[in-house]
Amino acid sequence: MTRDPKTSPDSKPDAKNIRPYKNADTCDVAVVGGGIAGSVAAIHLARSGFKVILFEKERSAGHKVCGEFISGEALPLLKEIGIEPKKLGATDITGFRLHGPRLTIDRKLPLKAVGLSRKCLDEKLLERAESEGVDVRRGVEVKELIEDLDSPSGTISLDTAGGEIRALRLVVATGKWDFETSQRDVRESGYVGFKMHLRLKPSVLKSVKKHCDLFVFDRGYGGITPIEDDLANFCLLIEKKALAEIGSDWDSIASHIAKSCWA
Repeated sequence: MTRDPKTSPDSKPDAKNIRPYKNADTCDVAVVGGGIAGSVAAIHLARSGFKVILFEKERSAGHKVCGEFISGEALPLLKEIGIEPKKLGATDITGFRLHGPRLTIDRKLPLKAVGLSRKCLDEKLLERAESEGVDVRRGVEVKELIEDLDSPSGTISLDTAGGEIRALRLVVATGKWDFETSQRDVRESGYVGFKMHLRLKPSVLKSVKKHCDLFVFDRGYGGITPIEDDLANFCLLIEKKALAEIGSDWDSIASHIAKSCWA
């Protein structure tokens, strides 16, 4: 998401039309969210000569409930900004398997992909953004957005935990989080997500190496992706209603999956 006020890229905020803020910072572009989208956008903007401030609410990159699969189409985009997943320990993925109630479909991927944890990737992206001249502000939450549409400069003001920031452009890359509320409620989807990193037995690890395995089951789906350090990312989504019926302990969930997915 971007906000583009009616102003030329090289124009500056008009101080006469902005309510005064104590110790306010200014920038050409403010980026909210330090994940993949926010960091990559900030890097390209900084390379184009813009003064960029990037806000990441966490002080350090952490784990996220996701598959941690990086497609072959995405790898060149990371290389373009100086990120080499293989140098970070990423695992090659060349095949795809879809496991259903009674059979498995096994196919070779058209492009080689990799598996890498988001914690590792996100941290390297933030570090790369800093090296490109982005003002990365970790542990700073954006509480509210104020857009002065009556101002000729169209300046956007951000109320943050570190003070007021004024920007000519805004890039919102917060994913499922709502940055305009201090509570940051997750948007309701009707599903619950689970994720864990597993250290598998050698025989099991060998069977999932170089494959992205997706499995569908009654009222949910999930996946297994090999990542760095001989670990495997196991994640799944299941309907909240189903979870309430079968029970939330792991044995009950595993049994429910097994009943409708032979693999």
